[in-house]
Amino acid sequence: MTHRDEYHRDHPAAISKSDSVIASWYSSKDTWVSNLFLLGALGPLVASLESANWVDRAPSLFIPLFTFWAISLFLSFSKMSDVKIWGLAIVSSFTFSIVISAYSIDLSETLLVSERERFQETVLRLAQWTEAIFTGGVSTDPLPFVFLINLSIGSITFFSVWSLFRLHNPWFILVPAGFAILTNISYLPG
Repeated sequence: MTHRDEYHRDHPAAISKSDSVIASWYSSKDTWVSNLFLLGALGPLVASLESANWVDRAPSLFIPLFTFWAISLFLSFSKMSDVKIWGLAIVSSFTFSIVISAYSIDLSETLLVSERERFQETVLRLAQWTEAIFTGGVSTDPLPFVFLINLSIGSITFFSVWSLFRLHNPWFILVPAGFAILTNISYLPG
């Protein structure tokens, strides 16, 4: 690919593929409009989940939305194969969801003092919840629910960004977000 700048109109200069992708990201009006559409579709989902107030003292869900959106944009505009992108998206969604869950722990009732202990407590509580699922037990711990909500926001955000910028199909944004909103509304009391 070549381009001509205003100083050297007669000598085309080669542009690498990465330069053209970066230049198109920052300069493309369509990309900015698409991102506004994307956030306009995912914002009501997050607002609906936050207004439901499923868990007391839960962290804001807009922080994961914007974080997963930024990670997803980086992955979608990379040159990696789709399999690698999906693998990295799953790992980053899972990891960041654990981090958010770890910071949603109320420390007033525990003796946790270090970051390591906070993460150990989070992993332990998630393991206990998983054990309760497979043994038929019951768990009233809200931490796994916070983890699953963040994981689902990460998955929906990644799928939406990927389908918009890799598949060039904006309709795939509305289906998972709409399904999640309808599911959330149908389980609300009253």
